[in-house]
Amino acid sequence: LNIGNLFSGLRISGGERRSRPPFPIEHLRDKILAPGALAGLSAAARAVVCVMTETGMRPSEILNLTKNTIHLG
Repeated sequence: LNIGNLFSGLRISGGERRSRPPFPIEHLRDKILAPGALAGLSAAARAVVCVMTETGMRPSEILNLTKNTIHLG
């Protein structure tokens, strides 16, 4: 349809804007990245979780990456 993102720029009014604290390193290491913790996921889903833990990116940011949006410099 080539109509773009219908929800871009929308926010719920009245909400408080604040940053989320990161997960503690122990939680990432002992729960999310523990041996076998991601065994039930596909390789692609495991890759997304690994990128999230390394960079703090949201799943939507990772999944919407294209070769045109990645700039190495």
